[in-house]
Amino acid sequence: MARVRVDFEIRSNLLEQTRRRLEQALNRRTRGNLSDLRSVVAKAIDRGVADSKELFIPSLDQAGELGVGAKRRVDRERTEGAWKQLNSAGGITTFSVRARRGRGRLANITVTINEEEFYKAPLSNVQTSNGEIPWMRWFIKGETIQGFEFSDNRPVPQGSRTGRGVMVEGGFWRFRPVNSNAFSVLGQNIQRRIENSIRRNAGSVIR
Repeated sequence: MARVRVDFEIRSNLLEQTRRRLEQALNRRTRGNLSDLRSVVAKAIDRGVADSKELFIPSLDQAGELGVGAKRRVDRERTEGAWKQLNSAGGITTFSVRARRGRGRLANITVTINEEEFYKAPLSNVQTSNGEIPWMRWFIKGETIQGFEFSDNRPVPQGSRTGRGVMVEGGFWRFRPVNSNAFSVLGQNIQRRIENSIRRNAGSVIR
């Protein structure tokens, strides 16, 4: 699954009523277009992303096994910050609000989360002397590598980037997916936040 899409229509009995509700929510007069509604949607997306952040944060042991760290310290900028790349301003989660014509119809909202672009983003990967580790892809989707295995049995792991173990030759290494449905849950949380915001500020929602 490369993309998650949320698509629904919002309806209001009167456009003027919608504008008044938006004015109350934003504490200022709205303009004669949908720019204020877009602001409401963007904030709702960011709340939905924040609701889902735990799905994208590994434990210390998981981070160590995935190689997310340096000098025996877990790279918290990546492990605790990668999820922020999904915010509306990051370019990975995009949305559109298009005006709709017809009695009682206000707009159509489409939100697209590009999963593949998230895996390619800077904080979703870590550079090592042996190349790039796509740690977030492995964390979400899992990975199996033949010819190497992860060992954390050494008292002082030699060459360990995180201090929690090393990759050694032999056998195979498997990292099982932790939250394989992370993007589906993220899409649901974003949709819920948008629908709640629209109901409070604009009108009824039609999926």
